Amino acid sequence: MSHIEIQAGNSSIWSTPWISDWGTIHDQLKLHVTVQPLPSKVSNLWIPDTQQWDNNLINDIFHPTILQQIQEIIPVPTQQQDALRWKPAKNGVCTTKAIFRHLAAQDIIHLPNQGARSISQHSNYILNKA
Repeated sequence: MSHIEIQAGNSSIWSTPWISDWGTIHDQLKLHVTVQPLPSKVSNLWIPDTQQWDNNLINDIFHPTILQQIQEIIPVPTQQQDALRWKPAKNGVCTTKAIFRHLAAQDIIHLPNQGARSISQHSNYILNKA
């Protein structure tokens, strides 16, 4: 439900889950890597002084499946630190209110409109506005 938003590219390639297959990134290294030393930050995979992926470098280090995943990431053109973003929130910030709204949308409760446990339409409207 969260992802790393790449901005300055300061996230660690090896210890930050910045691509979907990050859990197996070490397994995706080519056996005969000729790049020494290996890049440590995401921005080390860019063409210098740009935020564009250095496909040749990435291809020298990783198997093609990782190259494709990396190419799909579009860095945000800022120099701010990379940020953890929560997908269900409109602005990516995980707040109690955003969690409540997300969970409320997942669990649709039908309240009775008659009997001792009933709730008026007006009250139901107010509860759903929260």
